[in-house]
Amino acid sequence: MSDSQPPAGSSASSPSPLTPEAVPQKIESGPGQMRAETQVETKAQGQAERRFALLQEQGLTEAQAEELSLLGAKAVLELHENDASIGMRTLVTFAALSRGDFVLADSVLSLPGEPNTPELKLLDLAARLYRACVGAERDPGQTLPVMNALTEALVPVMAIQTPEARLARGYAGLTLSEALLRIGDVGAARQQLEAVADEPGMAPGIAVVAGMLLGGIEQAVGRNDLALGHIQVALHRASQLGATADEERLLRTVLVGLLMAEGRRYGLAMLDDIAAGKYGAMPVGNGTVARLYRLLTLIAQEPPFALPTRAMMREQLRWLQGRHNSAGWSLLITSMVAGALSGAGDVCEAYGLLVETGAELRCRYMDGVADLCDRQIAALRHQLSPDALDELLNEAQRRRQELQSLQRDSGK
Repeated sequence: MSDSQPPAGSSASSPSPLTPEAVPQKIESGPGQMRAETQVETKAQGQAERRFALLQEQGLTEAQAEELSLLGAKAVLELHENDASIGMRTLVTFAALSRGDFVLADSVLSLPGEPNTPELKLLDLAARLYRACVGAERDPGQTLPVMNALTEALVPVMAIQTPEARLARGYAGLTLSEALLRIGDVGAARQQLEAVADEPGMAPGIAVVAGMLLGGIEQAVGRNDLALGHIQVALHRASQLGATADEERLLRTVLVGLLMAEGRRYGLAMLDDIAAGKYGAMPVGNGTVARLYRLLTLIAQEPPFALPTRAMMREQLRWLQGRHNSAGWSLLITSMVAGALSGAGDVCEAYGLLVETGAELRCRYMDGVADLCDRQIAALRHQLSPDALDELLNEAQRRRQELQSLQRDSGK
């Protein structure tokens, strides 16, 4: 859930395992050519097995997801139908969906070959449930049968203690929490994420995501202290993925946003440290980390925010909210930014953001997240006297009309 950059150290002249260049191409028939084809296929299959073994230990990191999302369905199909290749197909589906490539995801999910172990069956159903969640805006009822099937498939895998079983349980928990959050069962969604984050030996790439999404839930229900704890633990675990991992950079920036909600001066100090290069190069470009960093630097200004600043905030926020078609991700970003705006003293801007986001999420059948937006709105209203509330409502309406007028004038 962070910047989409090529993995460090990659080279066009040296294809990584499971890049299209490493997948066997069609060779003219003949004894020599057939032997060569078999050797290339065997090599590609060995690469698939090694990559799948690595992913079982680490989980699907951002850099690996970027690499897998570049595969075409034909490249995946040409792998032999053994356990490693079927597992890789599932992970390619997750990678494709994380980047909004529904065509690749649907193509891979429709490939022949059935999972023949309980672990692979669970992993396959996790990918299918995530795809059903992403498609729920057109058919909200399609998630329920997949949820039921996944819940049944989880039972025989619970007692298995292997990297493959933990990988399957991890993705099952993440996708179940996504489905539950969409329908409004926040408590059950939290339990699924806690089970993933707390399981000993869970792949760090999966545990990090679970901890980050838990932070979003706790922030939304007013437990910023617990949110900070989850993000700090996830940040520590992200260090296992490498000092330059996108996950670590994203979590550190999220931590800044959470700190700006309650301890604004600590958040601003950490933001200055990022700008000074204390944690590596300052985020630049148009990826997730860079955009979140720019948004927080805008909120770091002293309110009241000028109209152009508010317009830039909304532009960056809308991009971030749309980065992943995920209820958990939408909740994390929305709650964090609303909290940071409140921490800056601009309750009106936070209120307007939550109202608009909540309405949009209901249209997308993310009712659980919309309910949590309503909960945060109620908390803001509770802090105000009747007169102050009337003043806030009038100001929020004025700002909304002001932004709409600016967008019309700019053609957006």
